[in-house]
Amino acid sequence: MKSIICHLVFLLSATAHAVTDDYYNFKWLSTDKNIFALQQKFFSKKRSFYANFGLGKNNTSGFQDTTGLHISGGFFFTETWGIEGFYHAYSNSNNDTYEKVSSDGLTIPNVRRFKSTNGFSVVYSPFYGKLNTFNKILYMELIVGAGISKISAENNIAAFEGTDPTNSYEVESFGALHYKLQLRLNVTKHILFNMDYYTYYYSAKNRSAEEEVLQSATDIIFSAGFTL
Repeated sequence: MKSIICHLVFLLSATAHAVTDDYYNFKWLSTDKNIFALQQKFFSKKRSFYANFGLGKNNTSGFQDTTGLHISGGFFFTETWGIEGFYHAYSNSNNDTYEKVSSDGLTIPNVRRFKSTNGFSVVYSPFYGKLNTFNKILYMELIVGAGISKISAENNIAAFEGTDPTNSYEVESFGALHYKLQLRLNVTKHILFNMDYYTYYYSAKNRSAEEEVLQSATDIIFSAGFTL
């Protein structure tokens, strides 16, 4: 997914730096003329607020189908740097893999599933591009971010280890580090469409008697938003 986002920016658009005063020297076009081109930034982000609302999919557990609600908002101090806060709420259900493994009535899969995540990111927007269509130019931006987050989850380790026959889930919470990649499509000066890829890193136990180990999870999110 990360490579898809990058290819969309670099293959489908003429990518340039986000600032509006970058000049490109094309002297090689003519030996006796100085030719310069200015790549204008049509949608400015400096000192702007934005908010996004969307839906996504989480891949924490191979035994769960997990979808989520996404809410985020932020502020760009400059054309390239800003801060963002987000909240994700998840809905989980047993998938076909879970049903197959537990079909004998004796085996309970080991499941950890997210209930919600929230956090803050520092965001950086180094590139923008223009996608030319037949009668319209679409403006896209690649935004990266990193920060800290809190994960609210639950697990059935006790049931998996055979100490809880009811297969109940125990609530747990983790501090995490995350990074994100976002492809932003500027539909108008105030309307946005986004595709986000979040990766979380956190430490947790997979067995009650084991030490915590570093684990990861991802979100893929599609959202719409506005900027002011």
